Amino acid sequence: MSADNPRLALAEILALNVSNALLTRRLLRQDRTAGLLLLPYAGWTVFATALNAAIARHNPEARTS
Repeated sequence: MSADNPRLALAEILALNVSNALLTRRLLRQDRTAGLLLLPYAGWTVFATALNAAIARHNPEARTS
């Protein structure tokens, strides 16, 4: 469970960031307004990734399996 494993949670949110980037890029090409409206969400998930990375870095003893 990723709630018990900060490194697994970090991997999950990194995958979400990749998905957000691909979706935003696709929408910017097809419907610029829709793509622009996704930018705040993408930015928020990047910020959440930074927080998650800090948690993982400061908790090396957390479960890794």
